[in-house]
Amino acid sequence: MTWPASRPSLDAGILTTPVFVGIVVSTIVSSLVVAPWLTWSIRRRAAVNILSFFDRSATIPNLTSRSKWEALEELCGGVRLETNSIGADECAAAVREREEQAGTGTGHGLAVPHARLPGLTRPVLVLGRSPGGIDWDAPDGLPVHLIFLILTPEENTGLQLQILAGLAGGLHPRPARERLIKAESDKEVWEALGDALRSQRLIQVT
Repeated sequence: MTWPASRPSLDAGILTTPVFVGIVVSTIVSSLVVAPWLTWSIRRRAAVNILSFFDRSATIPNLTSRSKWEALEELCGGVRLETNSIGADECAAAVREREEQAGTGTGHGLAVPHARLPGLTRPVLVLGRSPGGIDWDAPDGLPVHLIFLILTPEENTGLQLQILAGLAGGLHPRPARERLIKAESDKEVWEALGDALRSQRLIQVT
């Protein structure tokens, strides 16, 4: 531990021992209490709900695609990105490249294809549902019915992990997944998604 600058003053007789001890104690208390509180305060202000990143207009309640590659193109075709440098083809190519490195079928009827794109400043999430199911090479061998396309800023490597964790946490209960799959209208889809993910928050610290 580094002593406060008051130590030379103690040696010179300018400060008394009790005063010096008080300065040391206050320094330690400030380090232990103020810094963690400030960090917590910043994190609390930066917390956002995962639902705020969904592009509702790009959601496809009934995908027509029969393969995962077609599904990726179908989902990227409707997504709205804030950068003009990335179009639907570039989006699909980036997601496909990541998919070929490691499949994103998680099991239990879910897939989470994702990519980091240059020019984005905030994540974009898109939901696609396949009533008939799509073979996604999932570890449990089951077809995928819920596909969550996740696009995040290129330079932010932590956001994808937070989003993946949030989706996993909210959709882990089987009733939450079944309700989302069986929803018959757009309203029911978003009500089911909202109930599943409402408690999932991301911490964005810059």
